[in-house]
Amino acid sequence: MRLTQKESKFVEAYLTATSIKEAAHSAGYLTNLSSQGCRVLNRPRVQEAIQAERERLSVTHRLTPDVLAENLLRAYERADKARDVMGMVRAVRELGELCGLYP
Repeated sequence: MRLTQKESKFVEAYLTATSIKEAAHSAGYLTNLSSQGCRVLNRPRVQEAIQAERERLSVTHRLTPDVLAENLLRAYERADKARDVMGMVRAVRELGELCGLYP
């Protein structure tokens, strides 16, 4: 089944948004943004579209898990030098996600 126009906008926004709520807002949902976003995100066709777009982007930009890990390690080191604790936490969290350490 094809995505609706809002679902397509959600997929596009989800890949760059900082939250599901932000992605839902960008897609044009008007109320209960967090719950609407969660419902849309849990639709199998939306999950498939997100995965397909991630794969397309990784090929287009020549991204591999190793390249991403190296970049995240550099981001951690820069955050550490700047004494940016939240930046360090975000880098570690992203590395953990990349390595599949979170359910």
